[in-house]
Amino acid sequence: MAQRHGGGDRGTWGQDLQDAAVAGAVGTGAGFGGEALGGRIGAWAESSGAHGLPWGPGTTVADAVAGKGLLGGVTAGGVTSALGLGAADGVDIAEGSKHGSDILPDMLTSGLTGAAVGGANHAGHEFYEPGEGRHRAESPTFHPGKQIAVDGVIYGAGNAIESDLEK
Repeated sequence: MAQRHGGGDRGTWGQDLQDAAVAGAVGTGAGFGGEALGGRIGAWAESSGAHGLPWGPGTTVADAVAGKGLLGGVTAGGVTSALGLGAADGVDIAEGSKHGSDILPDMLTSGLTGAAVGGANHAGHEFYEPGEGRHRAESPTFHPGKQIAVDGVIYGAGNAIESDLEK
């Protein structure tokens, strides 16, 4: 008999890996989709302004959808994380190991955690990437190892919060 999984309940490594694979694939796909859509919105905004100038609100929306800047990092992080976890929950529901009532709270928690990750990653890039004399660190790049560590800490905290909320 399948056990209910998530939120501190007992699960299996296989279930955890399946959830991670589904959430990662869907979240990554949504991220690529957002980048592509953001590019199209940006192109539209570039050609829609008065006197040949870009339409400001359109470029802001394009950057947010594409995951650029702080607003974009927070938006993309939240949306892709929530969609990924929603997909993983959907698979778990289909297998009978979760209930439909789990999906919205899980997506909300994951979305908030993903938004925090997106903001932290943006801050890391701003701090570590060379720029116009702003926020330089000794290490010249915010390489994937640093990003993975930041993501792991924040997602771990988010998972702990979700576990506490479900008790």
